[in-house]
Amino acid sequence: MASGTDLGLNLNPLASNFKDVYLVNGDLPLVSGTVQIEQNILQTLGVYLGEWFLDNTIGLDYYGTVFVKNPNQASINAMFISAILGVAGVISILSFSSQINTASRSMNVSFRVQTTTGVVSYAGTLP
Repeated sequence: MASGTDLGLNLNPLASNFKDVYLVNGDLPLVSGTVQIEQNILQTLGVYLGEWFLDNTIGLDYYGTVFVKNPNQASINAMFISAILGVAGVISILSFSSQINTASRSMNVSFRVQTTTGVVSYAGTLP
């Protein structure tokens, strides 16, 4: 794979195959630029702390911070903003908001991010 490219993912949060690799005319498309950075942000936000068996220090503390009784919204937002700022290519957060759905153990997020290749915007549900 060429430097600065990644496999394309379906980034439509309403699609049944959201964040799955998609095919275009039978090919796996490669993406770069803002699409790649958006994918990297969503992948970062979708990893639960301890989920990856090779390094259980990677991920966000969903179970200890987000999906707890009386969660602290400011702490949650700070954790997510810090994670986004840690993604390669992200320069700054232009806007960020989140809303927790404890019943479905999901979180709605909306953000606009200035990156090295342009502005990335996203609004949707994180599992």
